[in-house]
Amino acid sequence: MNRLPEYIQALVNTNDNGFPGAEVRTIPFSRTFKVARLPKDHIVVKAKAFGLNPLDWKLTIGPFAAKSGTGKVVGHDMAGEVVVVGANVSNFKVGDRVASSQFGTWYQDNGAYADYSVLDSALAFKLPDDVTFEAGASLPVGLYTAVQAIHGRLAISLPSSKEKISQEKVMLIWSAATAVGHGAIQLATNAGIRVIAVASSRNHADLIALGAIACFEYTDPDVVAKVTAAAGRRFDFGIDCVGKGNSSDLTVSAISHGGHLISIMLASDTALSLAKEKNIKVDYILGGTLHGFEFELVGNTIPVVPEDHALIKKWTSTEMPFLFKHGLLKHPKLRIMPGGIQGIVKGMEIMRDGAYVAEKLIYPV
Repeated sequence: MNRLPEYIQALVNTNDNGFPGAEVRTIPFSRTFKVARLPKDHIVVKAKAFGLNPLDWKLTIGPFAAKSGTGKVVGHDMAGEVVVVGANVSNFKVGDRVASSQFGTWYQDNGAYADYSVLDSALAFKLPDDVTFEAGASLPVGLYTAVQAIHGRLAISLPSSKEKISQEKVMLIWSAATAVGHGAIQLATNAGIRVIAVASSRNHADLIALGAIACFEYTDPDVVAKVTAAAGRRFDFGIDCVGKGNSSDLTVSAISHGGHLISIMLASDTALSLAKEKNIKVDYILGGTLHGFEFELVGNTIPVVPEDHALIKKWTSTEMPFLFKHGLLKHPKLRIMPGGIQGIVKGMEIMRDGAYVAEKLIYPV
């Protein structure tokens, strides 16, 4: 095993005395059980860039912080260089440039926002030479969640199969300018699905460039009538990428009888009642289930979903190389932030305050 530092710097949550926050601390590394006895299917990666997600600030300085414990390494998305590979890892070697999703705010000795991370190789993918670490760090959580929706819950064929939907299908993506929406538009259009997007009008041109055939302003009181008219009054699928306010109500209102709703949050009682009336199937997606184990999230036990872990393992090993090779994947807009790991809390505050627009906050190391 390559020589690894005995101690590293990591961003750790400090949910002490009812005042949630985070600070950079020195924590043990090379002698921890997870590193000294590296699981055979894991890799160790030296960080080069960190990407921020809404869940990061919510777990650290936001509404979920009180139930997140304290002293845990924060962060989900990162990119870096492989420095150690487990005994059963055959698709990575030392020196490979990779990006991955970590299980943040869960372990006291491992997370994305640290000098080094121990990663399940199933959730990592190689970066081509023309994709920067910063771009790589912008992709995992948002894209993986879209993969769960499109290729998991909706069971659409994977891109490398080159199979297209045989019958014309139309999908509504609500809050399409989010990282999940950004990925979902591309995956759906690659599969031959016509996508209509709902988002702030300032983002419409970008969403059209990704493949949406039409976009509508989410604050328009007539938005449901307008999107259904644009779809020819037929929405087969709907993805609610925000699960906030009345987004699930409006998405279900637009979906046709017998359609399928995918939501990243629990749909409202109103939405569920209407879905039942319209015989709409409702499924939920949660990125944590990709990791392949049971976990707690804000006081709720989330069970193992074996098919999710199998899906992401297939995705990172075959589909990411295919998408990169054929130019079928665009990363979100990047907002490069200063300060490295020390600056991440400021980025969380920016996200909490809503002072960013359809972009990924990225911290190079």
